[in-house]
Amino acid sequence: MAEIMYIFPGQGSQYKGIGKDLYSEFDIARDLYDQANEILGYDIVKLSFNDEDHKISLTEFTQPVLLTHQIACLAVFNQLTENHLKPKLMAGHSLGEYAALVTSGCISFEDGLKLVSRRGQLMGAHGEGSMLALPFNYEESASLAEEYDCQVATINLEQQTVVGGTDSNIASLQEGISKLYPKKRTVKLDTEGAFHTDLMMVAAEEFKKTLSVTNFSQ
Repeated sequence: MAEIMYIFPGQGSQYKGIGKDLYSEFDIARDLYDQANEILGYDIVKLSFNDEDHKISLTEFTQPVLLTHQIACLAVFNQLTENHLKPKLMAGHSLGEYAALVTSGCISFEDGLKLVSRRGQLMGAHGEGSMLALPFNYEESASLAEEYDCQVATINLEQQTVVGGTDSNIASLQEGISKLYPKKRTVKLDTEGAFHTDLMMVAAEEFKKTLSVTNFSQ
């Protein structure tokens, strides 16, 4: 266990009731959730546990929900292992990168929450298009995506690539694949836009303003 790595997940890993078990059992998790409430200015506990207004999958709220949960998970893990494990590397899948930054000490939990809150607001406001997971490698997916004016967004596995594009182009791509490969299954992602593609450029440019005034340490 001398050399371990922590990897944090991205959007799509949220669910109603997320974090409720930690909150009910561990003081350190309760403290983090209470701190998040104050930073965000709304009740993230109620949102995460009850989701009465069905907001947990709106990216504006998904991102703070997941960051808070990930840092709470880590805090509980560290408590249970008496802080004996120190990772050599930290990484994250999209939103998970911010949990890695917080864990590394590059940014504070407060700054991390403010960043993902703003990031989620901008991605929700300026997001357009949709995303489709393909059961192909990068080269095959890139070729198919290009035919329908779509782009590769993320590479999840060697044989699972996510592409993004306008709603109509993604629909055409999905239909085209079903005809070419009737035994292959594509999956439409539950997102508010084609994340990690050029369709998010407006949100990215706006987000630069927030990043420019955030303190990142070594």
